[in-house]
Amino acid sequence: MPQSPWRRIGWRNLGRNRKRTLLTALGLAVGFMACVLIVGWTQGIQTQMVESGTSLISGQLEIQDAEFRPDRRLFDTIGGRDGVDVEALLRAIDADEAVIAAAPRVYAGGLVSSGDATTAGAFFGVDPEREVTLTRFLNSLVDGVLPAAGASELVIGDEMALQLDVGVGDELVVVASGADGSMANDLFTVSGIFRSGLVEFDASTAVFVLSDLQELVVLEPDRIHEVIAATSDFRLADATAERLGRSLEAVDTGGRSLAVISWTELNPAMVEYVALGESFYWIILVIVFSIAI
Repeated sequence: MPQSPWRRIGWRNLGRNRKRTLLTALGLAVGFMACVLIVGWTQGIQTQMVESGTSLISGQLEIQDAEFRPDRRLFDTIGGRDGVDVEALLRAIDADEAVIAAAPRVYAGGLVSSGDATTAGAFFGVDPEREVTLTRFLNSLVDGVLPAAGASELVIGDEMALQLDVGVGDELVVVASGADGSMANDLFTVSGIFRSGLVEFDASTAVFVLSDLQELVVLEPDRIHEVIAATSDFRLADATAERLGRSLEAVDTGGRSLAVISWTELNPAMVEYVALGESFYWIILVIVFSIAI
C-alpha cells in the first residue's frame, strides 16, 4: 500500500527542526500532566466539599412525610397519627444497593434550663448507633459519652454548655410542647458535649435518644419525622432518591405519601458550586494546551 504524501511531509517536517519538535512534544506532555493534576485536584475538592457538607448533620437523602416540609410540624410524622413500622421502613431503605447507612430521627423544640440560665434549643431524637454511621457531629464529643436509652440523658453543643455553665453529669430542665398540645417537661442529665464547628448549631442543639424524646413530646414509638440516609457516592443520590421513591410505596404508611429528597434539592447552592467547578475544566484545558502549542 503506497504511503500517503501527507504522512511523508509530516515526518519530514518533524525531523527538519528537531529542537522545535522536542519543545512542542514536551509542552504537550507537560500540559497534559498539568491538566490531569488540576482536574484531579479540583474533583477532589468538590468531593470533599459535598461529603463534608452532607455527612456533618444532614445526610445525602431525607425520607419524610410529604407534608413535613416546609413547616416541619411536630405532628407531621411518617404515616401521620398511625405512624409506621420503623424497622420495616429501615429494612426497605437499607435494602437499596446504593445506601450504606440510614437512621431515624424525631425533631422538636423548646427550652433548656440550668439554675437561672435558660436558652432555646432545637431537639434531635436519634438512634445513636445508627446516627454515628452516617453523620459526624456526634463523633466530635469533647467530653463524655453518647446518651443511653432509658437513662434520661442528652448531649449538648459546647456553646450551649458554655451558656448554661454546665458540664457532664449536670442536670438540665427541658421544656417542650407535646404532640397532643400539652406542655411537657423533664429532667435530663448531660452525658456528653459535642463540637461540630458550627457555632450556632453548637449553641442551640440538644440530642436525645430517639425513644426519650418521643416520650417527652408524646409521640408513640412508631412515629418519626424522617429517616436520613447516605449513599456510597454522593453522585448517586438523585438516582437513589427516585428508586427509593418507588420501592417505598410497598411500605404501609397509612395511605400518606412519602417524600424522598436528595442533597441536590436540599442544598442547591452546593450544586451550583459543583457545576461552577466543572465548568472550569474546559477553560483550564483550553488555556494549558494553548500555551503548550
